[in-house]
Amino acid sequence: MKCYTLDAGRLSAGINLLADGCVPVGEPGRGRKLVLVPLPPGAEVAPGSPRPEPARLLAVPGDGVVVLVHDHSGYRGSWRLRAARPSKEWATIVARAANHRPPDGEGPLAEGHELYDPPLCAACDAVCGESPTEAAFTGQILARGACAQGDAGRMGGGPAYLLVLRGEQAVELVRSGRLYGEPGVIRLGLEGGEPVVSDPRAVAESARACAAW
Repeated sequence: MKCYTLDAGRLSAGINLLADGCVPVGEPGRGRKLVLVPLPPGAEVAPGSPRPEPARLLAVPGDGVVVLVHDHSGYRGSWRLRAARPSKEWATIVARAANHRPPDGEGPLAEGHELYDPPLCAACDAVCGESPTEAAFTGQILARGACAQGDAGRMGGGPAYLLVLRGEQAVELVRSGRLYGEPGVIRLGLEGGEPVVSDPRAVAESARACAAW
């Protein structure tokens, strides 16, 4: 299994190791949790070069890919992991955003009121379909740590995961807090056995715009 790191929405090959050869999941300190994961037999490691660059875990035996997912919380926010929604459900979410109107009937739906947990709207349901629900990620999680913001760990933060993806499995990182223009949802899935990161809302909006030609 090839190994990767997902940090701030960017995917890179390999996982940085500590000096003792363990994978660090999370971080130490108040309101945090650091889990040290020893390497299995047969792990492929690239030595740090030039020093003091850390050694990197490149692959471990098995099928699928291993991804170290760092904290993706927004400023003073958090994040959670869920099973990735199919493209059809994202199309429904984007359609609801385009067609739903507030109770006064004027103007588009306000930003931030969109659709992860929208109010009941029978008219919108009839036109666009019911808003999708969430499903928990049921894949393999090797370890879970915790990260936090601020010295006391009370200004936001969230989990960190070392997980395995196989076959058609995909996950979504649902983020809260101040994101400063970054995606609120990040999708991590496999294409041809290789991990790919995308913004599922942006993909659905592009597909809707293309279909409108």
